[in-house]
Amino acid sequence: MINCLSTIFPSFFCTDHPVSSTSHLTLEGCLAVREGMARQDVLYALTTGAANFLGIAHKTGAIRDGLLADFVIWDKHPLNLDAQVVATYIKGTKVYAREEGLTQ
Repeated sequence: MINCLSTIFPSFFCTDHPVSSTSHLTLEGCLAVREGMARQDVLYALTTGAANFLGIAHKTGAIRDGLLADFVIWDKHPLNLDAQVVATYIKGTKVYAREEGLTQ
């Protein structure tokens, strides 16, 4: 049922960071998959869908020419609860690498 609804209603996840950690987004995504939402729909909702909702899809939300290049590299599929961040890039600049700690 959720898969049918996600084609009709825009889906996105959000947080009230810094009050609620952004790490909860992974858990929320995993719970959505457990309840029947397709992984690709969850990833879209966490990225492009959220950017569309916020009105910033012209800046971020996908990896393509002309966008800010904000992205995370994971050691496993990001919707695995035991996945760990390997590196984080903001505007194309590495700001975190697991083996290096915080770089900026």
